[in-house]
Amino acid sequence: MTQGHPDLLQRLCRRLVSIANREGRHGMTTEDLDEAVAAVLVRDTAPMERFWNEFCRAPACRACVEQILAGATPTDRPSLMRLEEHGYVVLDQGRPRLRVPLFEDWLRRYREAFPTS
Repeated sequence: MTQGHPDLLQRLCRRLVSIANREGRHGMTTEDLDEAVAAVLVRDTAPMERFWNEFCRAPACRACVEQILAGATPTDRPSLMRLEEHGYVVLDQGRPRLRVPLFEDWLRRYREAFPTS
C-alpha cells in the first residue's frame, strides 16, 4: 500500500496504534487497516497533495498521470520519464503504473479538487 513511503507508512502505523490503544487489544484486523487507510486518505494528506500540486503542477504531467490512471500508455514521453526518474511510476508487465497504491487511491478521489492554475 505504501511501498515503503516513510510518511505514509508512519501515518498508517500511527493510526493502527491508535485503534489498538482505543480498543485495548494487540491484534489487528483487516477492518482496522481499512479504518486506518480511510483516515490517511484525506484531501490534505501532505505527500499526495504535494505530488499533485507541486510536482505535477504542469498540465503535461497531470495529463500523463491521468493516462496512467486510465490504464493507457502516456503519450508524453518526457513527463513519463520524469515520473519514473523520481520514483513515482514503475513499469508493471510493460505498462506504467503509480508505484504507491495509496497515491493512486488518493488521486482517484481528490485530483479534480485541485485544478491547474
